[in-house]
Amino acid sequence: MDTLFKTILVPTDFSDSATSAVHYAAQLAKKTHAKIVLLHAYYVPDLVTDVTFMMPSAADLEVTYKNTLKHLKADIHATYGKEITVEMVTVKGGPVEEIEQYMKDHRVDLLVMGMKGASYLDERLFGSAVTKIMHLATCPVVVIEKDIIFQPIKKIVLACDYVRVQHLNDQLSPLVHLAELFKAHVLILNVTPHEHSMTSVDEAIAGVHLDHVLANVAHTFHQIEHADIVAGINAFAHERKADMVVMMPRNHSLLERLFSEPNTKQMAFHAELPLLTIHEDLEPV
Repeated sequence: MDTLFKTILVPTDFSDSATSAVHYAAQLAKKTHAKIVLLHAYYVPDLVTDVTFMMPSAADLEVTYKNTLKHLKADIHATYGKEITVEMVTVKGGPVEEIEQYMKDHRVDLLVMGMKGASYLDERLFGSAVTKIMHLATCPVVVIEKDIIFQPIKKIVLACDYVRVQHLNDQLSPLVHLAELFKAHVLILNVTPHEHSMTSVDEAIAGVHLDHVLANVAHTFHQIEHADIVAGINAFAHERKADMVVMMPRNHSLLERLFSEPNTKQMAFHAELPLLTIHEDLEPV
C-alpha cells in the first residue's frame, strides 16, 4: 500500500509534551515509512538593561539548538531504527509563524504537536497557539499530551455531524489510510443534545455516503444524547477504549473549547487520547 503520509512535521521546544509528540510521530513514521522533520523555532533575546549582562549570540543559540536536535535525532534512531529519515530545521521566529511558513514552502502530510497541560493557565495560553496552528495547517494535525504513549490504533472515534460529511470524500482519506494501515475499527459518533429522534433523509444519505467512503475499513454508526458535545465525545471514547479521536471542526470556537476548558470540568479528552483534526476544506494529500 502506498503511504499517504510521506512527510511528518514535528515542531519541538524540547519540552516533555513536545518530546512525547516526537516519539509518537516516530512510531507513525516507522509504520508509514514517512520522513520526520523536526522543527525548532526560537527567539533571539533582545535585552535592554543598564547592567552589563552576557547574552548568547544568535549564532550561539543556533549551535545549541542544532546540537539538541541532533541528540533528539540520535534518540529516534537508537529507539526506532536508523531506517527512519529525520531532517532537522532551526529557524529564528515565533513557532506559529514559522510552522505556517514551513508548510507553505514544503509539502507536509501530517503535523504532530505536543500539548501542554500542567495547569489551567497553560491550557489557556498554549491552547490558543495550538488552535491557531490547527486553523493555519495545510494538512491534518495530531495533538497529544505529554503522558501519551503510542499504542497501536485499533479503535478510532470519528466525531461528526452526519449531514456535514455527506459531501466529503478526499478529505477523509487520512482517516481511511490510518484505519487501513492499523486495521482499525472506526466508530462514527453523532452527539445530540436531545433525545434520539428518527433518522432524517439527509442523515440517511450521509450514512450511505460514509458507508461508501469507509467501504474498506470496519465501521459502525453510533448516536448518543449528551447536553455537552465535547463531554459526550469524551465519555464515549473512554467507554469504548478508543485509541484516537478524529474531528472535523468547522469553526474556531469549538477548537478553543477543546483546549481551554478548566481542568475541573474534565472536558479535555486530548489529555489522554491523541486528537486528529481534519479541515473540511483541506486539499487532498
